[in-house]
Amino acid sequence: MIKVENLRFQYQRSTFELNIPDLQIEVGEKAAVIGPSGSGKTTLLNILSGIIIAESGSVEFNGHQLKTMSDSELRNLRINQIGFVFQDFKLLEYLSVYDNILLPYRINSSMPGLSGRGQRVKELCVHLGVGDKLSKFPKHLSHGEKQRIAISRALINDPSLVLADEPTGNLDPENKTKILEILFKMSDANNSTLITVTHDHELLSGFDRIIDFTDFQKNTRQ
Repeated sequence: MIKVENLRFQYQRSTFELNIPDLQIEVGEKAAVIGPSGSGKTTLLNILSGIIIAESGSVEFNGHQLKTMSDSELRNLRINQIGFVFQDFKLLEYLSVYDNILLPYRINSSMPGLSGRGQRVKELCVHLGVGDKLSKFPKHLSHGEKQRIAISRALINDPSLVLADEPTGNLDPENKTKILEILFKMSDANNSTLITVTHDHELLSGFDRIIDFTDFQKNTRQ
């Protein structure tokens, strides 16, 4: 599914540097990514999705070498096979909740089957506790509600890979557990891989694997 080798990435005019000698994540695996703030966890998600291309090393996803793909190929790959829950939600203020969730289908002609997705939107929102918010706009939502809408959008295309950046960060303890259970359930149903960045160590027991960025920092210092 995912194979990273000799990855090196550095932002321009910054002392930040991400080095990952080897990382493999299997199909259907649920992996939690932990580590100090600023260690590169979100950067890794952006690299795995092809939003950022590392200057050296290789990143392979489902047989695709990301650095050899064109921008349009990477966009199609993301929108068809990857669901991304962004930490800052990235909801469009001028669209309703319903249209925000369906946005991937409206902006890319490579997405099949818009018809019938409306029912899927309603089902996801009910599962996530925001079934009564479909006609609302983002400015009328709480942070926790925006988080759940962002998760609904990430899952609408039944992706083979879900990248979630702090998906429970704006939720109360009860809803944190519920949301994680839904992500696990969706992952099992689709045999999709789930990679979740989290600072909440109380949630780690449900994951198959923990990826600790402290280990990568040790490799960088050696």
